Amino acid sequence: MMDPAFVDMLVGALAFERVAEALDRDVPDAPRVPDSTELHTAVAVAAASTLRRTADGTGDLYSQRVGPSAVALLFGIDPETLLHHRLGTPAAPSAGRDPGAFPTDLDRGLLGPVDRPGKGIEVVAGIGLALRLRGESRVVLHVDDAAGTASGDWHEGFNFAAVSAAPLVQLLHTRDGGNDPHAALGRLAAKAPAYGVSTASAPAHDLPAVIRAVSDAVERARAGGGTVLVEIVHDASGEGASRDPAAALGLARAEFEARIVSRVEEFGPMAARVRDAAPSGDALDVLAPSDPRVLPWYRTPELRPR
Repeated sequence: MMDPAFVDMLVGALAFERVAEALDRDVPDAPRVPDSTELHTAVAVAAASTLRRTADGTGDLYSQRVGPSAVALLFGIDPETLLHHRLGTPAAPSAGRDPGAFPTDLDRGLLGPVDRPGKGIEVVAGIGLALRLRGESRVVLHVDDAAGTASGDWHEGFNFAAVSAAPLVQLLHTRDGGNDPHAALGRLAAKAPAYGVSTASAPAHDLPAVIRAVSDAVERARAGGGTVLVEIVHDASGEGASRDPAAALGLARAEFEARIVSRVEEFGPMAARVRDAAPSGDALDVLAPSDPRVLPWYRTPELRPR
């Protein structure tokens, strides 16, 4: 039986994702984030739950190129603020200039996503090295998938993390059977020996196994074991427990669904306020990108949208 506190966090995250995806459809001109399945949300919540989460800049750090924005709720981000950020409204922390899954909040341990394949791991590898050089007992967790590894930038960043013994846990989503068009390898964990890092695998539909694998990797990195790769394997058939977090938790779907729907209803007034604040059409153009107050934390001329 899963920890009731974890189940409650997951219910809230799944409800938030439903509300956010509905708002994405209602506000077609707002910035978009990749769709996520319920199981991807469950894996993200499971992985993030293993981190030390604080609000004073002393906890672990979380970043992702792919994944649900709802994972930021675990780090204490207000859900209404997170919806504003997701839709790129003027009330968002970056006033709409930095769309993505969630805003950067270094005090809470959130690193806003870098969506270009391979760029994110270069950033977190450098952050991990800085943590090690400072002697801080902190870890960076970065979430990606096979598409994110299909660039020279990813391999350079991962190799840099490995040789620097950065306290980095790289979590990679993959599909069982190796039928991903972005990787010739049957399993992404096969990359790990080439870089001299430790590796672990867990099936996505077994959330306790995901928590154990990520928790062990986080503690290994924290203890000076360097970079660790954790592979999360999804059932390629896309059936049954491979897509249903209730089944993955061993819970009755009807009861689980009722809890999610109840939380969705609680989010209703909040969603209405955010919808009213969302810009559309030419309104997005009035947000001057030159304001240094809201320049994205990782942006260089190379990374700015074209």
